[in-house]
Amino acid sequence: ISHMIDVVLEERLLTAAEEERIKEIKDALGSSIADMIALDEKLIKVAILRELKAGQLPDHVDVLGPMPIELRQHETVVWLFNDVVSFRMRAPVTTTPMLPQTGIGFPATDKDLYCGIRAFAGDPLPMDELVEEAAGDLMLTNRNIYFIFGDGQRRIPVTKITALQPRADGIQITCEEPQGRSRTFRLDDPWLAANLIVGLVKIA
Repeated sequence: ISHMIDVVLEERLLTAAEEERIKEIKDALGSSIADMIALDEKLIKVAILRELKAGQLPDHVDVLGPMPIELRQHETVVWLFNDVVSFRMRAPVTTTPMLPQTGIGFPATDKDLYCGIRAFAGDPLPMDELVEEAAGDLMLTNRNIYFIFGDGQRRIPVTKITALQPRADGIQITCEEPQGRSRTFRLDDPWLAANLIVGLVKIA
């Protein structure tokens, strides 16, 4: 079932009807499915992205334990990535960087409103250009992207994002001045991160 979903996600999101049919198949197969938890999580991700695409604010995520940051008024957590590594560019950015041909500039064109699940499989982060900063968690809300590490945190307002470069193993975010906000993150699901950011910028 997971492979069948991925074939569709290479081109587009599942429709609500397709998702319902997959749930029926999942329920019928029951315990014979190898990784039910992973399948359920993938369907939640698809539902969140579909709601964002429709201009709706998803509400599927609950943060367990104390909230590590103080959310602003009308700010909602959309997703939380664990075990994320943050990088900055090795050389200081003195001018606005040119957007790679495969990247997404904002406001996004229609063709950039969805990134296929394997679109950047052969394009890893340029590690020779990056300096590792810290490891922590990446929280996406409808207003900000928070990188939470140790005793610190870094905030990127969604409205300040000017470009996004999805990679096979992470994402690179470019912000308007000051360029010091721009960051690269290595995480476990670049497809989800990229499409979340595209959707959040669209509704911001």
